[in-house]
Amino acid sequence: MKIFIALISLLSMVNAGAQEFDSSFKIIVVNKKVREFPDRFDLSSPLNSFVTVKYLLINGKEGMFGKVSAVSKKSLLPDSTAADSQVPDNMKEFQLNTVIENIIVYSDSIAFVVSKLSQEDGEQFYSVRQFHPEFGKWVNNGEDLFHDVEGANKFIQHNARYIYRDFQAKRPDYQK
Repeated sequence: MKIFIALISLLSMVNAGAQEFDSSFKIIVVNKKVREFPDRFDLSSPLNSFVTVKYLLINGKEGMFGKVSAVSKKSLLPDSTAADSQVPDNMKEFQLNTVIENIIVYSDSIAFVVSKLSQEDGEQFYSVRQFHPEFGKWVNNGEDLFHDVEGANKFIQHNARYIYRDFQAKRPDYQK
């Protein structure tokens, strides 16, 4: 009976969050830390791409960010010949302890990975990292930070359509 009540409670929480989004959105609940995933280069899905980005940060591989990012962002990123940097252990732990809460996909084309980051002082904030497909791979298209999950969800609700339109306008270029 306790398991049944717990499942009902979990379903209610997921549905409560999902009610804020219309049918153009699909919500995939993850609730796992980055450390629960293997360190491998995999851009086959928004989740795998997010984990890949995190491990690049953990391992100081700034020169590889061009390979995981949108064509439109490449000029803003370090050169592919950039040397690896030394990442302090506390920063590695910070990234490894990132909780991937959910992935919100809009119109099967744009994905927002919502994650919770906790600092050593106990302060928490939320990241929304955007991904979209280019040349058959899900690539990073930026990150926005928020004080709470409500702010993150409002950002997604208010901006998904604009980001999607921009993506659709550029999409033929991604297939060349």
